[in-house]
Amino acid sequence: MFVGLGTVINVLAILLGSALGIYAGAKFREETRDLVTTVLGFVTLLAAGDAIKQLWNRDFTNQLPKGWAVLTILTALLLGALIGNALGIEKSLEKLG
Repeated sequence: MFVGLGTVINVLAILLGSALGIYAGAKFREETRDLVTTVLGFVTLLAAGDAIKQLWNRDFTNQLPKGWAVLTILTALLLGALIGNALGIEKSLEKLG
């Protein structure tokens, strides 16, 4: 089986969801679109919180030097921001609307 199949499926799902969102979003009032965007933002925050909870798992943190769990999060955020900025992701998304 193709090793990156999960990544390909994830990318296709994101593209399909984005296309549906753009198509369906044009049919709603601006207030409704803002509300949906806010709710999805909170869902994303909850998912991120769930994803990083293992950083406070005792088995994980006991294997790291003290304070490294927080440094891991900060490093991931910093690298993500730098890579996203270098690729111009935000500008590209703004062009989409």
